[in-house]
Amino acid sequence: MFPKPLDITMSSQKPLMIFTLSLLLLLAGPHETDARLQHRSVPTIGTKRDASDQSLTQVLVARDIITLSIGGVKNTKKFVEMIPKLKSVQQTPNSDPSNLLNCVDGLFDSLSNLESVLKRLRHLKDPYVAYDTRELRRVEGRIMGISGTCRYALKDTDGVVTQMLNSNLADVAMLINSVERAIFGIGVTDKGAKIP
Repeated sequence: MFPKPLDITMSSQKPLMIFTLSLLLLLAGPHETDARLQHRSVPTIGTKRDASDQSLTQVLVARDIITLSIGGVKNTKKFVEMIPKLKSVQQTPNSDPSNLLNCVDGLFDSLSNLESVLKRLRHLKDPYVAYDTRELRRVEGRIMGISGTCRYALKDTDGVVTQMLNSNLADVAMLINSVERAIFGIGVTDKGAKIP
């Protein structure tokens, strides 16, 4: 008689997270499509206040995107930690355990570093935003470099594990791009941030 409760698993959360990030990026964009908000482009006495309200909204959206990204990175770390425990990985013949250990340790360390950079960025403190934004790219480069080691370590396992790892790492790259776009949208330059 009663409806079944929704089964929300890790795989069903990814599309929801991607949709939420996309929606937040649209809201943070420089354009406003809502007819009620179009009056802001007309110069009036209150224009400075309207611009301040819009920049505050962009800051809040940037913080939300960073918070969602931290959650996505945590999920990827859980997946990476789980790889050596998978039966198909444990029972793979001709696999070198040191390669798998290098893969898992390297990815876990880089993802932990990414998580700490995102946590620092969430505060959007002026002197550190530009540095941490550049650090995002450096960490992404390390993660993508280690992914080659992982592909080699997992070459003899079931292709599904490698595909899932590649999917998780692609999601991390998308999250990094979303964070960068949101931060640059609030006025960050290489010289520092213009945060209200």
